[in-house]
Amino acid sequence: MGWHDAEQTFVSELKRLTENYSKNVTLYRSPGYDEAAVRVDFLNPFFTALGWDLENRSGVAQSLRDVQIETRVSIDGKKKKADYLFRTNGIERFVFEAKAPNIPLTKKPGTRRKASWVCCSSMPCGMNGQSGIPSA
Repeated sequence: MGWHDAEQTFVSELKRLTENYSKNVTLYRSPGYDEAAVRVDFLNPFFTALGWDLENRSGVAQSLRDVQIETRVSIDGKKKKADYLFRTNGIERFVFEAKAPNIPLTKKPGTRRKASWVCCSSMPCGMNGQSGIPSA
């Protein structure tokens, strides 16, 4: 698949995901829609569309995968659990912390702490949720 084809595939998948979210936003922001569901319905397809191998189709050992899910990372000398850790060429590039869309990131103390450690790491980070990344 050439670059143009990959770009079109990504654009198509992004459109599908955003339309689905918009069409069912009340459901997705309800307390019954949890983090596991948002991963399956939105995050995994999004990262896969970007070309990340979330399902280990390449068949490599856990420690060599480009994406590790629910793994430990070292942040300021302490071990923390990251929802997604992304690597290229064996080098940790960024972490992503998943949250259910109904979680207001600026309200829950545990979520604020999680956002703080994710964003204070030496790697770039991302976090989904209702309000974006809170300030410390």
